[in-house]
Amino acid sequence: MDVKRIAVLVSSCNGEVFIAKQIESVVKQNTMHKIDIYVRDDGSCDYTPDILLGLTKVYPSLSVILGENIGLTASSFSLLNQVSGYDYYAFCDQDDYWLSDKIETAVEYLENQSEKDIPLLYGCPSFICDEELNQTGKTTQIKRREISFYNTAIQNFAPGHNQVLNNALRDAIIKNTLIKPALEEDMRVGNGSDDEKKTLKNEVKNLKLTDGIIEEVTKDIYSQDLWVTNVAAVTGKIVYDNNPHTLYRMHKGNKMGFGTNAAQWAKERMERINKGNEGKRFSKQLHYFCRLYKNELTVNELNEAKNYLAAKDSFFKRFSYIKHSDLYRQKEFETFLFKVLYLMGKY
Repeated sequence: MDVKRIAVLVSSCNGEVFIAKQIESVVKQNTMHKIDIYVRDDGSCDYTPDILLGLTKVYPSLSVILGENIGLTASSFSLLNQVSGYDYYAFCDQDDYWLSDKIETAVEYLENQSEKDIPLLYGCPSFICDEELNQTGKTTQIKRREISFYNTAIQNFAPGHNQVLNNALRDAIIKNTLIKPALEEDMRVGNGSDDEKKTLKNEVKNLKLTDGIIEEVTKDIYSQDLWVTNVAAVTGKIVYDNNPHTLYRMHKGNKMGFGTNAAQWAKERMERINKGNEGKRFSKQLHYFCRLYKNELTVNELNEAKNYLAAKDSFFKRFSYIKHSDLYRQKEFETFLFKVLYLMGKY
């Protein structure tokens, strides 16, 4: 296998406790491939920027961008937009830890695909750990069914901290997620004279995606992990490895629920949806996704999404739709719970 160039993208914010350990785990990858690390600090008010700048003196492969606070989603897409020219791009969270075979395994999976020029996304589960990285004996979810749009429309299945993208997928995201809505916004104001429209056309042609623009066009994206997975599902292929290669750190600032059994998981999920309006945010994101990627969706996929969204405004419509819905989660029990929550108007 040829040596590949990989860009690891980290959006940090007030991560002084864990980020040095995570950067160390990336630097210590057991691979022949060339890894560069790019961290965009999203306006931290602790010592994270100082720690990162200090690490650049230790690790020549580390570059740090000190930015204003625009939120995790916009910050992650800003990094993806700024960093180019690599074979693969790997998202990375500031508080987790990569096992030494993470990159080597991901690249091997992606390189072994027969169609390497289409958008490709690698994903895998993680070992769930406590704050000190002691394993709990559990992992995030493994693949049980095909990962298609009918799944990813309602389930954030491929964790962002495990995602590795090829260049074709990066380009598909930049084109339709960032450039397309930015150009649409510019064209809306093009109602003046011919000279004004000509000037605007030149500005659009030379569009610079600033952090402010990226923050604006991604404001309806609730989860960038889910968004990237959806783009891969409708434009290319998702390659999922059921073997964990990362440690997912659970701590007080990270409240992702993994109940000890199905009943506890359902209880925790109900609480998250009720407190954070999570289901409705998923629906809002799906509506926006279908607008930007309608030309990439099949007729059946687009109709499924439209029917799902159109039936939300009354119980009788929801009941009629959900009986024949093709949407699913990886576990049958979770699919059943989704249908119950949808009937209750939680999506």
